[in-house]
Amino acid sequence: MGWSIPPNFPRPNDIIAQHLHFIELIFDAASSQGIKLWLESGWAIDARLGRITRTHEDIDIAYPQEHHHAYVRLLHDLGFSGYEQLDYGFLMKRNGVLIDSEPCVKVGLAYELPGFPAGSCPAAPEGWLNGKPVHCISWQAMQFEFMGYEQEIPRSAWRAKDHESLRLIELHLNNTGDATSCLPHGSVQPSSAQDHPKPHRE
Repeated sequence: MGWSIPPNFPRPNDIIAQHLHFIELIFDAASSQGIKLWLESGWAIDARLGRITRTHEDIDIAYPQEHHHAYVRLLHDLGFSGYEQLDYGFLMKRNGVLIDSEPCVKVGLAYELPGFPAGSCPAAPEGWLNGKPVHCISWQAMQFEFMGYEQEIPRSAWRAKDHESLRLIELHLNNTGDATSCLPHGSVQPSSAQDHPKPHRE
């Protein structure tokens, strides 16, 4: 299974091609070192849908917290630089491409984003990139993140792509009957899940 480029793109999009190249480069390098990564946000939506919906401002990645130093070193070895520590994770860049990373933690045998609904970092790859399976955070985790985002920025101030991303997430959840499972009983509410929700650059 490969990627389909939207027909409204006048030519193979250079930004999309560059992002796809870096995602494959980072994920393959991490896999060779035994580090599991998960796509988040816009690229996770596209990977799960199996098609490219639009260009993205950055590449969002979740990584195991215990491999922080190894992951940062891996990115540095791949030519990324300008490490910037944030309250939820860190940023690095290469050739204008921004990698926005946040840690997940090990809970038993699984990995989870802290405070998110269970299953936020699935063990099996559930998306596709250039014909290859890729790990992505769950649909429920992406919806949960938007709920936290909404507490910081009202929907009336969202950009068109924010509304479209949430529409795609909720459409999938509604079609699969999973919408009611996004906030299971006893789960942490968005306001306490992240004191400073991750900005939606996507």
